[in-house]
Amino acid sequence: MNSSALPDSDEKVKNRNRAIKAVKENYKTFVKVAVPMLFSEENRTNLKSEVKEVTAEALKLKPQGIIAALEGMKVRKDQTKILHDANFPMQMIIGKQDPALDYNSLIEQIKNTHVEVVEFEDGHMSHIENTTELIEAFKTFLKRCF
Repeated sequence: MNSSALPDSDEKVKNRNRAIKAVKENYKTFVKVAVPMLFSEENRTNLKSEVKEVTAEALKLKPQGIIAALEGMKVRKDQTKILHDANFPMQMIIGKQDPALDYNSLIEQIKNTHVEVVEFEDGHMSHIENTTELIEAFKTFLKRCF
């Protein structure tokens, strides 16, 4: 859900290193800027209270936890082989306006696979931006597969 099977590009690694530096310098400012940017542009306004709530929750995290998450994404290995070789059902949730992931890259990753794709019109925060639709997509997938 709202993730990629690909490793970070060189540019993404540089951006994650900049983010890690920003967290070390002032994690509160980093969180206040970064969290809203995970929502589609429209939802930053439409879901203002939810964005505020998620930001408040993120501010409770220790900087070390944020850094560890960024480091983990930075060193992620290529997992596309799993998408192609798996003999179990898979579903990929994609936000078409995800500011953190490239839509076309995600679609390319699942070409010639049996991965079911569910696309939402919004951003990286499908569990908030598309809650009802996401629950229905999960239910449908689980009923069909299990």
